[in-house]
Amino acid sequence: MPSYGYLLDMYREYANPKDKIARECEKGRLVRLKRGLYVTREALDKGFPPGLIGNCLYGPSYISFAYALQLYSIIPELAPHPTSATFAKRRQKRFDTPLGSFFYRDVAQAAYSEDVIYLSSGPWRFLAATAEKALCDELSINSEVRSKKSLEILLFENLRIDTTEFERLDLKRLASLAPLYRSGTLDVFLRYIEGSR
Repeated sequence: MPSYGYLLDMYREYANPKDKIARECEKGRLVRLKRGLYVTREALDKGFPPGLIGNCLYGPSYISFAYALQLYSIIPELAPHPTSATFAKRRQKRFDTPLGSFFYRDVAQAAYSEDVIYLSSGPWRFLAATAEKALCDELSINSEVRSKKSLEILLFENLRIDTTEFERLDLKRLASLAPLYRSGTLDVFLRYIEGSR
């Protein structure tokens, strides 16, 4: 993903590199994502992953929440927009680009750096939550539940989590992640998974 400075250097042989960048955008060879950040049409045509765009648009961040859950086939619906986790930003953020909208929101700082991995997509890699972390991140932003029954409704009816995929999750990892959020919902979730062991 070339920066504006990189492009100015790349087109330094032109009389006016700024005009060259503008022409490349007009021709569709470059896509401007935000001020100073571009992606080439060639990379997009080769499958440049939205997850990597999400990492670069705003950070530090990693792909998580519903978008990551659908990447792992934990929820059946296709999440329409990449969703990412941040920390200490204190507000939600949205970037509208020619390639769609990208959403960001904070998770607890104690949980932020845990269970973040690189996922591969063709020749590219991007930062994302593990399946367990993505689920905990998603639960942390949902309205607080107070009972096992309301948690099950949240998990399997509202979020439509696939029960088979849920059973494949690492319960030990979930149990170690849940307390980091200091969330009532995750406290109930912790009791729920401890009862499943």
